Amino acid sequence: MLLELPQAKDWKADVTYYVVNAMQRRKGPIEPMGNKLTDEDIKFLQTSFETNPRIMTSMDASECGLDADKFAAIAELVAAHGPVDSADFSDNPIGADGGEALGLMVTADAVESLYYRDCELGDEGVAAFAKIVLGKRSDQLTNLYIGGNGIGPMDAAALTEMLSTNSRVEAVELADNPIGDEGLEALLKYIGSTRNLKQLSLTSCGITSEGAIKLAEALSGHSDSGLEFLKLAGNSIGDEGAVAIAEAIPSQTYLSVLNVSNCGMTDTGVQALIDARETSACA
Repeated sequence: MLLELPQAKDWKADVTYYVVNAMQRRKGPIEPMGNKLTDEDIKFLQTSFETNPRIMTSMDASECGLDADKFAAIAELVAAHGPVDSADFSDNPIGADGGEALGLMVTADAVESLYYRDCELGDEGVAAFAKIVLGKRSDQLTNLYIGGNGIGPMDAAALTEMLSTNSRVEAVELADNPIGDEGLEALLKYIGSTRNLKQLSLTSCGITSEGAIKLAEALSGHSDSGLEFLKLAGNSIGDEGAVAIAEAIPSQTYLSVLNVSNCGMTDTGVQALIDARETSACA
């Protein structure tokens, strides 16, 4: 098992992007994301989809200045002409009004890997997203990355219910959302009921030693978990939380990467994790 104790780089899944940008495609060469899409570009993209529905297998529209209306237009296209392998809408000021369009795209089985980081979703947006997706199984959604969207404890509970009905999900990233111990406790119901979840990132989510202990208990009680990657960096779990996590490590057969950098531990917590890693390696 790889134990990451020092500061690590931001976690990203191993996904290959095929960058599609309406403006750049019109010019010829396909260039990286970051161009501001205008209403004219959206119309061009709509026309492209109508004439050639399989124009792309993946979309990267991150940092394109998308508001809720532009995102809804693109999401409608993806929903109608998907599925795509991955769709990245990160770093756009979409806001809470994007939640409904996000949900419709997921329930249309239009995307496998969905990147929606730092899109200002907020409480209202999460509620709208969860309301649409709740109880509706997606046969495509496998990876969900929604870090930095202001998701709190109540929102985490709503997301947990949504995830519970979508058993194909293998990777969930909630980094930089203030879910706290309360939100984590709700999420544990999902963690303890699935074998499909392989990657979980909870970086800087306001989790304390109390939450880490409950997480450890959930992992220990779910020895057939398929979890391979767990990131807890930037949470104040301290030595108490680290020791609890260390005690749970031997029960996790598939866990290969544990990132606990910047978690407020002293040598006591660090040594407990190192000892657990060595014990697990010898098992």
